[in-house]
Amino acid sequence: MAADTPTAHALVREGVAQLNRGQVSEAETTLRQALALDDRMADGWHNLGVALARAGRPAEAVAAMRRAVDLAPGHAVFHAGFGRLLKLTGDLPGAVASFTRALELAPNDAALSEGLALTLMALGRDAEAIPHLRRATMAQPDNAALKTNLGVALKNAGHLDDAETALAAAIALKPDLAEAHLNLGGVRQARGDVDGAIAAYARARVLGAPADIAAFNLATAYERAYDFAAALSHLDQAIVLRPDYAEAHRNRGMLKLMRGDWQDGWTDYDWRWRCADFAARQRPFSGPRWDGRPLKGPLLVWGEQGVGDELLFLGMAPELVARGVDVIWEMDARLVPLVARSMPGMRAVARRDPPDVATGDTAIAAHIPAGSLGQYLRSAQSSFPSRAGYITADAARAAGFRARLGGGSGLRVAGVSWISTAAELGADKSLTLEALLPVLRTPGWRWVDLQYGDTAVERAAFQRAHGIEIIHLDELDLRADLDGVAALMTACDTVLTVSNTTAHLAGALGAPGVVLAAAGARKLWCWGDACDSVPWYPALTMIRQPTPGDWAGAIAATRRRLSN
Repeated sequence: MAADTPTAHALVREGVAQLNRGQVSEAETTLRQALALDDRMADGWHNLGVALARAGRPAEAVAAMRRAVDLAPGHAVFHAGFGRLLKLTGDLPGAVASFTRALELAPNDAALSEGLALTLMALGRDAEAIPHLRRATMAQPDNAALKTNLGVALKNAGHLDDAETALAAAIALKPDLAEAHLNLGGVRQARGDVDGAIAAYARARVLGAPADIAAFNLATAYERAYDFAAALSHLDQAIVLRPDYAEAHRNRGMLKLMRGDWQDGWTDYDWRWRCADFAARQRPFSGPRWDGRPLKGPLLVWGEQGVGDELLFLGMAPELVARGVDVIWEMDARLVPLVARSMPGMRAVARRDPPDVATGDTAIAAHIPAGSLGQYLRSAQSSFPSRAGYITADAARAAGFRARLGGGSGLRVAGVSWISTAAELGADKSLTLEALLPVLRTPGWRWVDLQYGDTAVERAAFQRAHGIEIIHLDELDLRADLDGVAALMTACDTVLTVSNTTAHLAGALGAPGVVLAAAGARKLWCWGDACDSVPWYPALTMIRQPTPGDWAGAIAATRRRLSN
């Protein structure tokens, strides 16, 4: 090699200098020249990966950086750079592995701890991120952004007190850090401090937080304050600022539906399919989506949410059949026996993966998610039919249960359900048997268990403490055998339930009953916000919390009703 011919190492240094000057194309050329001289230079491959990433060629960049870490597996910088690249390309598990290896090689590197933590948070693994963020904040105690991220991870992991402490520390370091105020609002809202949340969100907006996000968060807080007018106003602001803000449209739709603004509510509600937390519910059906017009072939309707929502939307099936529509309805398998008995004019198909062969009928003219039927069949209060229910229980099973429970023996029989297991708002909607004691002591009633899940310990403790038995039928699976639950409900004189699947099943049956309703939130939109009945289930009486979290008044009202 001539004396003035650059060495491979010199070419790598020149390539790095070109990258630092922003000469990406030139850097790629130089680095490739270096690797042509020595293709086992890990730093050459690593920096080529940097150049390719900046040139917008991520697949090639990943290949180059992977070559670097293969050549130098003990080099923390290469693993760290590879982790950052993998995170940018969306390979979050791969990024976690690379950051983890880098930290094994350089355990005191705070930047690596932060990189790993943020990647774990992006995967929803906040609890795992917390120790790494704590380590990083100890190394950089004056870093307000780090403390903010720690607060977010703590909040998402359910450590609300620690989260508020971390965010307050971030604000103490940097009072004008809008992101810290915005997240502080989320922590306060999760703790039930709605006024504090509103103040924090408003402060974040003043400090320059994205105005659309601040307005959206304010809407969620005002909703929890039961101020639906203010919530709608802030959602309107968010949508003006960002017309394609899917979550804001969806939330506004649910609030409007809750308040009986049916036409506009359904339009906004349809934005749910553009929301990140909902899109995965899409079923793999091709063909056009139904737009309400007459069809030349079957209509495939598919359930998209929980069993309660499926029961709710099934209330529109009889009208489709009455219009002469050939309906194939894909639903939770537990509902098929009930629906097949109750609606012989349509085909009830169990939801499976891959879907049942019936859903692939080549004659199907269109399909639609069940929750989108409302815009065509429930556009006004007057469009709700006058009927008690639309699901029919097995009469023979119901008669057997009635005889077993002693119906007509002088004591009236009431089915009771007191827990919601919904991931969101389940705790807000649930009660304990102890809380229901004033109702369960009402003279003249015999109580039968309708509560799905294992409640044996609670029922036994309650009976020991108060001498009141909640009759449980061991042979009936209250979660899996919904046909049997429907028969048991039909055997009762009334049903007492919180907002859960039991409430929807009672409503669909037209069974007389009481729903103890938590103070309104958009996700409970079908129960309305004020009246003592709802058009979906006219046989049910709504007894509502006067304010969020206050069950005492609702329980007293229920006792008075059952005493009559």
